[in-house]
Amino acid sequence: MGSTMRRVTAGMCVVGLVAVVAISLPAPAAAQMPAPSEGTTIMADATARGRWKQNFKWTINKTVTPASWQLLRGDSGTSMFTVAVTKQASTELSWIDGKVCVTNTGAEATQGLSIVATLLGGSGFSQVIGAQHVPLGANDNIEAGDTGCYEYKVDLPAWARVAGGSYQISATVTISNLVGSVGMPAGPTATAVTTLSNTPTLLNDSVNVDDSNGMTWVFNASGSQTYPKTFTCDQGNVTYKNRATIRQTGQYAEASVTVSCFSLKVRKDVFTSLQRKYKWMIDKSADQSELTLAVGQQYQVTYTVAVSARAVDSSWLATGTIRVTNMAPFAVRLLSVADIVSPDMIASVSNCVAGAVQVTFPYTLGPNWTVKCHYAVALPNGDSRVNTAVATAQNVSYDAQGRGTPAGTSDFSGTAEVNFARAAITEIDKCVSVSDSFAGDLGTVCAPNVPARFTYTRWIGPYETCGNYTVENVASFVAGTTGVSNSDRWDIAVSVPCNEGCTRTQGYWGNRSKYGPSPYDATWALVMPDGEDSPFFSSGQTWYQVLQTPAADGNAYYILAYQYIAAVLNQLSGADTSAITAELTLAAQLLADYTPGSSITGALRDSFINTASTLDDYNNGRIGPGHCSK
Repeated sequence: MGSTMRRVTAGMCVVGLVAVVAISLPAPAAAQMPAPSEGTTIMADATARGRWKQNFKWTINKTVTPASWQLLRGDSGTSMFTVAVTKQASTELSWIDGKVCVTNTGAEATQGLSIVATLLGGSGFSQVIGAQHVPLGANDNIEAGDTGCYEYKVDLPAWARVAGGSYQISATVTISNLVGSVGMPAGPTATAVTTLSNTPTLLNDSVNVDDSNGMTWVFNASGSQTYPKTFTCDQGNVTYKNRATIRQTGQYAEASVTVSCFSLKVRKDVFTSLQRKYKWMIDKSADQSELTLAVGQQYQVTYTVAVSARAVDSSWLATGTIRVTNMAPFAVRLLSVADIVSPDMIASVSNCVAGAVQVTFPYTLGPNWTVKCHYAVALPNGDSRVNTAVATAQNVSYDAQGRGTPAGTSDFSGTAEVNFARAAITEIDKCVSVSDSFAGDLGTVCAPNVPARFTYTRWIGPYETCGNYTVENVASFVAGTTGVSNSDRWDIAVSVPCNEGCTRTQGYWGNRSKYGPSPYDATWALVMPDGEDSPFFSSGQTWYQVLQTPAADGNAYYILAYQYIAAVLNQLSGADTSAITAELTLAAQLLADYTPGSSITGALRDSFINTASTLDDYNNGRIGPGHCSK
């Protein structure tokens, strides 16, 4: 489809329609009375383009069968989804649109500007098809020397639509202050001719349907697609929503499958019997086994002394009852019931009954039925343990018609603690006195109030010279009856590395934490309290996470944080920071007062960026002690 443009320049002209046709046009806005003037001149251009479109409408529907499942944990059910689309009748629309551009060629602004676009067809364009008062918007008058362009659209009804036919737009432009006609509407008429295409442009003749289960189909006509989806029972009640969407129109249909997941409830109790003689044990530990400190640095370490007691010459036995209840609204095939005391001691399970009926496995357990079994297990010592009862059930895989096939098994468990703290005992060495080579007398501990723990803190360092050091510590006890004693020690290896006195960039430090990918630089361990995992001010992130976060949209907080972290690590590695003392102090204050989400603008942003720039110069060796050679 093409168009032609005609330009007309007007001096003095009164314009009216040549043909009279029954067309209803909205009245133009009443022109304000212009101030006395000598008038102006205008010229007008017009463009035209014919448009013809045929749009198909569609509907979509989605169903699923079955839409709900009641399953035992570990079971599965397959539902069939069907997506159906219907291609409906199309609608055809045609119109002529384009622009009318008016240029003020005179010396003063136009007044009372009005544009009427008339669509003409037929032989010699003698037939009036329609018209539009072209909307002017805010640019309702044009200053001297300026040009205003205005879009129009005139509908081309079906009765006047001719495939490949030609049409003319006649745009009549009038103003109330045209030279020679001041006070009355006058102006030029611009025309443009266009040709309609031979066939309409088809819209949505075919559509793509995207399914949230991962499928995509193309439909050229009404049709449907059916596919299976398997759902596995692994938690309570879950509704799985699914949507199929026509990509071109955004229309969608939904279908949901609800999976109600049931389980076997396993409960158990524990009864213990024993004879006990106390044998005491002591364990000394600290929250650090190795430290890397800078010269002059110190670190506070927390030490823990734990004492416990156990029996060594008694008979240990755990017994009790296991109860397995079917919580599902359907029968479950129960294959076995077993009992294990951690880590791997197998109990003897016997005398299983449902009500008054003796049970052998496999056994069909009806809804809300309970099986009770007795168990007993001999134990080698009196440690606290976990006793776990396990009921194994047959799992089933169901097809869309509800037909089931055995498919694996699931275990359902219940636990109880095996604890001999209340057993009757003959008490020997009931109490011990606990002491520490650094903290001195820690106190007296008596069974059965065990295990008992003592904690204290101690500063390690400072060291005035670099090198390797060992901090020794010993905790011990003395038993009250026999006087037997024992001890445990905890040594801390302290490394005070000798400084290299050069700097490295944020990229170096970001790649050499314990997370890699480059070899680890032990300087990270000097960041307190947790090295690269230490909290970074109030950012909500660790030092390492800050270095890995991109400074989106030029985030000033991160720009400064990168350089601050690198400078501090350079300082901890021994580089002289006297050149950036003020900047390090200011950076720490800014990073403490703000967060990555703070609004940092204006002079405040300048302070962030300028401080970061100076620290960047330091880290790159442009100031300070210089950049490391490797």
